[in-house]
Amino acid sequence: MGVDLLVSGESLEELDAGIRDRLAQSLEHVVARSGPSLGADPARCQSAFNRIRQHRQHPRVFAHYYEMVFAIGEGRQDDAGAHLDVILEQSRQPVSFSIDAYSQETLGPDYELFPRLLFAEKAGANPMTPPPPALFRESTQNLEDALEIVERVDPVIFDQIRALFSKIYITCGASNSGDMAYAGATSFMVWGATFLNANEYASQWKAVQFLVHEATHALLFALCSTEPVVTNPPDELFKSPLRSDLRPMDGIFHATLVCARITWFNRKWLENCELDPAGMDHMEVYTNLHAQACLDGIDVVKRHGVLTDSGRRLLEQAQTADVATA
Repeated sequence: MGVDLLVSGESLEELDAGIRDRLAQSLEHVVARSGPSLGADPARCQSAFNRIRQHRQHPRVFAHYYEMVFAIGEGRQDDAGAHLDVILEQSRQPVSFSIDAYSQETLGPDYELFPRLLFAEKAGANPMTPPPPALFRESTQNLEDALEIVERVDPVIFDQIRALFSKIYITCGASNSGDMAYAGATSFMVWGATFLNANEYASQWKAVQFLVHEATHALLFALCSTEPVVTNPPDELFKSPLRSDLRPMDGIFHATLVCARITWFNRKWLENCELDPAGMDHMEVYTNLHAQACLDGIDVVKRHGVLTDSGRRLLEQAQTADVATA
């Protein structure tokens, strides 16, 4: 099917290293300006910032960075200093890929911190709850099987999943979440993590779709970490190809590329003929729906999007990769 979508001149390791370097630069700037009021020891800080540049970091390092910046902006220096201390200590810890339960036991204080950032547009309300043990085990098996499928069908996407995510957190949806209901979530403010609602992605097949979907968001965040894809004001809302509510253009762009990538992957999977006839029929319907959603999204972006150079390049890849055909 030709070349993969979302190609870049940088390796995955270089993309992650660039993000960590910019984080370290920003931390150096914050400490230079506000260090004394945060109780920061310059030598301890610089050692931590060097480690951030040199080694992959846990998602909580990024989450506490954003919480620190918000606290400084609101004049909560003691809180900001506490977040900085977490960053300095966490930078010492090695991080490796794992599938974990979203629970107080696993995350401690980050149990409340992560959703504040993931769902900031909803005032930080938390639609996630811990999974029951049996569901966690079942969902973990689905994800492990799904990773094997992705590796077999498209090793490039598999490598992206393992390089861009260090943590996959399994959650359940809160019963009272209402319009806050969610299926999966990935945010640059919690870089390196993705969150799966085990009630929504309740099979091996659906777990594959989750991985491709959220890895595409993560890759877009990485590719565009120094330049946005669009410059439309965030209060301009448009019809989304994937959601019923109106979304800002940045969200429309992401959804369009997600649809293109899912279409791309599923067509490759269909070519391998790994599914039974009923499963193949279901996949063809699902894939064609995403192909049409990709076309719809491209139309909205082309008519209303104010694209940057990065945005134009990525949209052209979606249009020329032979996936946007319903």
